[in-house]
Amino acid sequence: MDEFDYEYRVDTDVITSVEVSGGKSDPDNPVTVQFVIEGSTYTVSNVYYPDGDSQLVWVKWHTHDEHCVCTIQARVLGGGTANSTLPANITNL
Repeated sequence: MDEFDYEYRVDTDVITSVEVSGGKSDPDNPVTVQFVIEGSTYTVSNVYYPDGDSQLVWVKWHTHDEHCVCTIQARVLGGGTANSTLPANITNL
């Protein structure tokens, strides 16, 4: 059996999140997170968190209308790190 970070229903609005941490992010040093999902890029800008802490960053998107397995990539720009590759199972539950 395959392991997935996320499992979603087909043809549904869903929310995917990642935790960004590392370093410090403030208005002088903002972090941007880009989610790349099935060829579309979703950008969340101005993510802030104190030194040594983290921040949850999320994006809302719509799943395919048929079963598939997709990879969600999260790119952190401006410092910080996040789990960057998240497998997702889009299925009829």
